[in-house]
Amino acid sequence: MLFKSVSLPPYSGFPPVVSFSLEERKTVLLRALNSDVAPVRSLPKEHIIPVLAVRWVVRTLNIRAEETKSKEREKERWTRREVACFLATFSTPSESSSGLAPQETPLTISDRNVQLTAQILQSLESIEHLSQALLLTDTLPYSAHRFSGKTFHRSLLASQVFNPEMVSSDLLGASTFDLEHAFNEDRLTQKSKKAKKGTKTTLQKDVQATASSLFEVLTNVAA
Repeated sequence: MLFKSVSLPPYSGFPPVVSFSLEERKTVLLRALNSDVAPVRSLPKEHIIPVLAVRWVVRTLNIRAEETKSKEREKERWTRREVACFLATFSTPSESSSGLAPQETPLTISDRNVQLTAQILQSLESIEHLSQALLLTDTLPYSAHRFSGKTFHRSLLASQVFNPEMVSSDLLGASTFDLEHAFNEDRLTQKSKKAKKGTKTTLQKDVQATASSLFEVLTNVAA
């Protein structure tokens, strides 16, 4: 069933999958996660599992939103900014869990950030289990221990708008490749659009009111 679902030749059960060549086992993993694409394959091996994890979360939440047509499910979809913040944690030295440094201020924990962290940790763990079952740990090294939830939260709070310079273009490109339709807009962008729309509407009303007043003045002069 797995082989049929990932576009591989029919498999009779012999020889065992773990006896396949390294490249074949890697292909099984990538196709099972709908990520057998050049931008992912070309990444350094230490970045592949984090990218696979975030791609899987983004794809899954988008599919659920499209199937249910629910506004609540729509809100669950990740934004590009959130993906960049997650990837940036793997480029930042892991912070000590022994406590906050004296100069640090306590983090404001939001429900949204907790939800994102839980989703990505579950995805990382599941993919790494599959990678281990396929004997790919040397090729795709374990990476969950490099993820810092505190750094992720801090990055989400500090970066209110999407900044493509947060991570390398290759890393971000691999994470979003063929998933351009699956992202939500940043909340700040949505608010900005609503504010602009409101300003435009108010301006139109003001112009109409001014034109009406001017017309009345001209009418009185003509009289």
